[in-house]
Amino acid sequence: MAITETQRKERKRFLGSSDIAALFTDEEGKSLDPFKTAVDVWASKVFEFEGRDETAPMSRGRRYEAALIEFAERELGRFAVTNPDKLRFVCEEHPVFACNLDAYITFDDGRDPEIIEAKTTGLTHEWGEPGTDDVPLRVILQVHQQMLCTGWKRAHVAVLLGKWGLAEEMYVVERNEKIIEAIVRRGEQFWNDYVLTKTPPPETEPGDIQVFKRIRRVPAKYAEIDPALVTVWEEARKARLEAEKRE
Repeated sequence: MAITETQRKERKRFLGSSDIAALFTDEEGKSLDPFKTAVDVWASKVFEFEGRDETAPMSRGRRYEAALIEFAERELGRFAVTNPDKLRFVCEEHPVFACNLDAYITFDDGRDPEIIEAKTTGLTHEWGEPGTDDVPLRVILQVHQQMLCTGWKRAHVAVLLGKWGLAEEMYVVERNEKIIEAIVRRGEQFWNDYVLTKTPPPETEPGDIQVFKRIRRVPAKYAEIDPALVTVWEEARKARLEAEKRE
């Protein structure tokens, strides 16, 4: 979504949905956002920067966003709201958070609107079975921040996956209060301790990754998993990804 200049300036006053993943780290202290860290988010709120040039991924995402929203409309059978003036939300209960949605759909029967988030990526290995919420953790965090700001309960992720070919897929993420609580706790702590005091955060400050490791993201289905099997799976996955890189 192309935001207005006013909205761009307002980003300094809030934690946006694209900021959230960078505030969380994995077990090794690495940001869950591969493109920035908590220090980058902090600097963007504390210092004045000249407008940055549009990167190739940013340009590509902007070009395909409208097409992905149209794809989501067809899949969902609803027209989407895309007027920029209607896509800005500030969380009433926790006003440090604000978001600019790509789009959303509405219903005539009183149900809450539902978010549409458009993505383009070549990192196809990060995305699981279409129709589920098996999406990267950074996307889980992003759409949950949006659900926090809007108060809504569901987000649809329309993604263009490209590696050896192109595929349009739909994913759906249901609101999880534990994730919402983790975002509120970490976001407000980050804002109060670092942004308001203008004190830079440690590069490897741990986030709340354990919250997500306890959640198996299969809607309405739960199962006990042998930790040994998880370890074997993680090792096999790392080996596969390394083989893909060499290829």
